Amino acid sequence: MQTKNRTVEDLVEKLVRELDNEGQRSQVRPLGIFTRMSIRLADSSSEDAACQIIGEALSELVPDSVVSINSFDEKSGRFRVRAIVSVNTRIADLAKILGKHPVGMSLAINDETRRGLTSRTLKQVPGGFHELTMRAFPRSVCTAVEKALDMGDVYAVGFTWDGSLLGSASFLLQKDADSIDPKLVKAFVSLASLALQRWRSEEALRESEQRKNETLQRYKRILQMSTDIIFTVDLDGNFLLTNKAIYSQLGYSEQEIKKINGFQLLHPDDLNRVRRRFASLCKGRRIQNLEYRYRKKDGSYMTILNSSCPISGPDRNVIGAFGIARDISGMKKKEEELREHHNNLEKIVTERTRELRLVNRRLQHELLERKKAEEATRKSKQQLEDLLATAPVIICSADVKGKVTYVNKKFEDITGYSKGEVIGKHWATLAILPVDVNALMRRAMEKLSGRPASPMEVVVRCKDGQLKYVSGIGELIKENGRPVGIQVIAQDITERKKAEEQAASSMRQLLKALEDMVEALAMTVESRDPYTAGHQRRVAQVACAIAADMGLPEDQLVGIRLAGLIHDVGKVRIPSEILTNPDGLTDAEMRIVRTHPMVGYEILKNIEFPWPIAQAVLQHHERLDGSGYPSGLSEEEIIIEARILAVADVVEAMASHRPYRPSLGIDEALNEIECNKGRLYDSAAVDSCLRLFKNKGFEFEDVKK
Repeated sequence: MQTKNRTVEDLVEKLVRELDNEGQRSQVRPLGIFTRMSIRLADSSSEDAACQIIGEALSELVPDSVVSINSFDEKSGRFRVRAIVSVNTRIADLAKILGKHPVGMSLAINDETRRGLTSRTLKQVPGGFHELTMRAFPRSVCTAVEKALDMGDVYAVGFTWDGSLLGSASFLLQKDADSIDPKLVKAFVSLASLALQRWRSEEALRESEQRKNETLQRYKRILQMSTDIIFTVDLDGNFLLTNKAIYSQLGYSEQEIKKINGFQLLHPDDLNRVRRRFASLCKGRRIQNLEYRYRKKDGSYMTILNSSCPISGPDRNVIGAFGIARDISGMKKKEEELREHHNNLEKIVTERTRELRLVNRRLQHELLERKKAEEATRKSKQQLEDLLATAPVIICSADVKGKVTYVNKKFEDITGYSKGEVIGKHWATLAILPVDVNALMRRAMEKLSGRPASPMEVVVRCKDGQLKYVSGIGELIKENGRPVGIQVIAQDITERKKAEEQAASSMRQLLKALEDMVEALAMTVESRDPYTAGHQRRVAQVACAIAADMGLPEDQLVGIRLAGLIHDVGKVRIPSEILTNPDGLTDAEMRIVRTHPMVGYEILKNIEFPWPIAQAVLQHHERLDGSGYPSGLSEEEIIIEARILAVADVVEAMASHRPYRPSLGIDEALNEIECNKGRLYDSAAVDSCLRLFKNKGFEFEDVKK
């Protein structure tokens, strides 16, 4: 190619030499310059070389000038000097004055200059070298350049392609130099624009190829770094391409994998099912989350979750499949462990419930026996009144001044005092402890004044120093219609008091067992949903505070507290991945979550609590207007315990962090219940809750599991 170009160039030069006179030769000379430039541009190896060739040709065309060839960068909006060429002037002089070589310099350009150059018309630069460089140098330096180069007019023309500016050529003419032929320059500029555009296109193509190769390499690295098995197979299930994960997870080498058919690795129980799904994939259907077992090289199996899509050929027929498979063996093992743990918990709850029922039956039996004993005591007292002399109870009497006038043998047996030791002495100073004297005197005065007096229990100190409980009642002794004394019938109830204290202790132990069971159930829920750890306890705190502010009895507060501690116990049957989902729930998942009140009720309904705890758990998501769940109850159909829990649950939930959102804050929570008071939430419960937080400074206590 270079030989052919050289031949054309020689012919043009020979033609110029053979012309008759100088005038003819000067007319044909531009053709020779144009031809040489065209040939050299075709052989140029870079854009810089092309700019140098263009500069040399234009300098030869306009010999009495310095020619600057500049490229334009669209992104930065600046020129860069690519070549400086002069036939008669030393470029070193220019570099010496400017302080650096012009080639490589970057020059700014304004919009007006850009529009002028885009027209591809040769135009004179009015401000000379100073304006040509866009005032990049001081005017004094520009004046020195013009003087050193004996510079006259300055011209510039733009290189363009499809209206886009590629660069420019600047002509710094010497004084008295011949004028430039615009048409001739335009022809050269057209060829130069074509050459620059070619290099720009080739450079863009090279950069595109480089980016494509870099992207391809990056994807290959990502593919190999993935811990999931990524593969392609043909229609027979033979592996075509795989990443390194398949070798490390299955234990086969790359050569072994290439010889194995994917169906050979399947567990026998999974083979037919996977073949059916693969057949549908070969018809163009995707495979989503297909679970099966693959045999590893050591003979063991790993559980895989696979998603695949068909690969189509040029004729759009399926030629294979691309798939991603993830080892879920560990996850399956954890699911099994969690399922076993859940079953164990249910077994424990069942056993504890059975034990609680037995304890409850025993307690009811003890209460019944105590009532029977009390009834027998009442009948016995009535009988003793009729049988004073032989009554097995304490019978004593005193005159209106309080001096003892009579005691029976039972009194002597119990207290250890003989009749002689007590007759004639004031009854309040004999055997009654000082702490009980005033109370006994008040009862006596009530009886003496004619008001009914109730039986009274006192503690007596016996002669040997022992303390005994005595329960008695006094009756006025009248003569001729006027009181002359008082008669007291009493019995030793020391053993009964001990029995009552034991029964009360048993009751406290039972309540403690109930609370421990409830705490265990609460911790079961929190163990499956760590993001709401402490939620049930905080709901119990604020619910009890609301109930107390509403004036509910202490016993009812205990029931509300226990209900609050396990109001979400039904969540034990909700998958943990739903409870801890940070991306929000689908409609199907929300329906599962909304089953937890009914599940909680089913767990608790057969436990014979002294309070309606199962009903409170069932109804804590009901709303006054009937918009709640699970039964759509409204108004008074919802028990007061559930209405209080509903307010406490909403306030705590909105004020606390959740996997799918941060805390909304206590102010937003209080605004929610206040805006919906009487419509969704009980008015009295809302008013009490607002008083607690706004007026009484209520804060959630630090909850520790």
